[in-house]
Amino acid sequence: MKTKLLLLFSLITTQIIFGQCWNNVATNYWNTIALKNDGTVWGCGSNESAMLGNSSNTPISEFALVWDGNDWAKVFSGSQISAGIKNNGTLWTCGFNGYGQIGDGTTNTGWLPTQVTTANNWLNIDIGSVFCIALKSDGTLWAWGNNTTAGCLGNNSTANSLSPIQIGIDTNWQKIAVGSD
Repeated sequence: MKTKLLLLFSLITTQIIFGQCWNNVATNYWNTIALKNDGTVWGCGSNESAMLGNSSNTPISEFALVWDGNDWAKVFSGSQISAGIKNNGTLWTCGFNGYGQIGDGTTNTGWLPTQVTTANNWLNIDIGSVFCIALKSDGTLWAWGNNTTAGCLGNNSTANSLSPIQIGIDTNWQKIAVGSD
């Protein structure tokens, strides 16, 4: 009987300690941002450019709750910004914004997650060091941020975009990925 109780206690303790129920983890050179199954967002790392979105640029040496709410569905990490999509399909970004890469129409640092447009059909985002490419559930492709180096936004221009702009008219994009810019 003691053996069975000890085994049961060990299994329960192991599940509590190691069963953190992480749903999605995104990393970059400086930070890690992670989504728990309960919809909360946690982070750790250098936080130099406020990319953890906790209203600070102070380093965090162990996982801590960094974003408000428990309604997050996905998290993403770039070298200077982080992003998340909520269960309602809205897209939020935070971090360094020198080229408009958080997509809020400004170049102000995003100390807290800021909603990118009022759209609620964002499906995915990929983050370059100073620009973003995103996909909506209607199959449209969107981009914003630094475009001066090589026209990496794909809109036949080299002008930066502080807000998302639709790339082309196609509605059948399925996957996105960015490289170094």
